[in-house]
Amino acid sequence: MAKEKKKDPRTVVVRGARLSFPHIFEPQEQENDDGTTRKTFNCVLMIPKKDNPHLERTLADIKAGAREAKKKAWGESEKDWPKIPQSMTCFKDGDNEDHFQTYRDEYEGNYILSCSSPAKYPPRVITNRKGADDKWMEAEEGRKGAPYAGCYVNGIVELYGQKKDPKRKMPNRINASFSTIQFLRDGEPFANRGGDPDDLLDEDDVGYEGDLDDDIETGDDDDDSLI
Repeated sequence: MAKEKKKDPRTVVVRGARLSFPHIFEPQEQENDDGTTRKTFNCVLMIPKKDNPHLERTLADIKAGAREAKKKAWGESEKDWPKIPQSMTCFKDGDNEDHFQTYRDEYEGNYILSCSSPAKYPPRVITNRKGADDKWMEAEEGRKGAPYAGCYVNGIVELYGQKKDPKRKMPNRINASFSTIQFLRDGEPFANRGGDPDDLLDEDDVGYEGDLDDDIETGDDDDDSLI
């Protein structure tokens, strides 16, 4: 019997999310805080709050992964971990407009996880079918079984800490990168599939760090902290 590989605790499998602003087949040019540019693969995973059998597990895994990311970046002692407002995290509440610099109505009823990976690390984009070799089949953009804006997907993401860099005008962050996007099932396509993310999204929507220590609350509460 093959030995099961140990999963990095910073790695989170997000199941049944809705895909938004996908740049998963070709990298997109984005502007850094200091005005320089870079190319990244990026997307937004919208995690439904209702009728989602994976919600509790997903929230717990994100919380645990974020803690491990802080430990790796800033050490084991929690007193050394930076604390940043929720609006500067990669994980936000779609029902709280204060969590966004660029808010969108379709975020309502969802948690939002923004992911970005360097152009040199393209994600695997796969269908929900396996080939004769028992491996997931690679998706071809625009073909059946390929992810698109509005469909439901599974994603594999990794949370990591990025330390403050004054020279590059970058604050401390917890970012989310992604290695896999898998088409799960069809969903209603977003009407503006051709919208330019350069106009609609900014750095805050790609992934920022925040206070990852408080318990996640799914009910009504005056405290809007998520992670």
